[in-house]
Amino acid sequence: SDGTVLRSLGGHTGWVNCVDFSPDGQTLASGSDDYSVRLWRVDDGTLLNTLARHKFWVHDVAFSPDGGILASASGSFDGTVRLWRVSDGVLLQALEHTEGVKDPWGELEMDDIWSVTFSPDGRTLASGSQRFGGYARLWQAHDGTLLRTLEHNDRV
Repeated sequence: SDGTVLRSLGGHTGWVNCVDFSPDGQTLASGSDDYSVRLWRVDDGTLLNTLARHKFWVHDVAFSPDGGILASASGSFDGTVRLWRVSDGVLLQALEHTEGVKDPWGELEMDDIWSVTFSPDGRTLASGSQRFGGYARLWQAHDGTLLRTLEHNDRV
């Protein structure tokens, strides 16, 4: 309440773009420009795991309501939402944001994903993007099935 720093967590080699507490408040996830997500034990600051499969900056992280899954969103050359099992850091799924657009070198162009969140019941995952006019995508969280794309005229 007085603004005193309780703990400083070091380890990322780039800017930290996002953080999220697990629902029980015991774990903190941080996403960075170093392309990684780190999981920390809140009570003593211990680094629990480093999730380093993204190919670009991590823009957002979100725990599922039960705290068992962490979603991380990345953009540009990555363009994925990745779902991780929190208990052991196993990558469960990588949900791709592509629109079939090729870059000047003929590679499939990926999308910048800026936001990710779970529905309160944990069954649906929403991800937001800025490319192609901006849109949100709704996914089934358990299997990664794309349910719907909601178009918007600006970054989501």
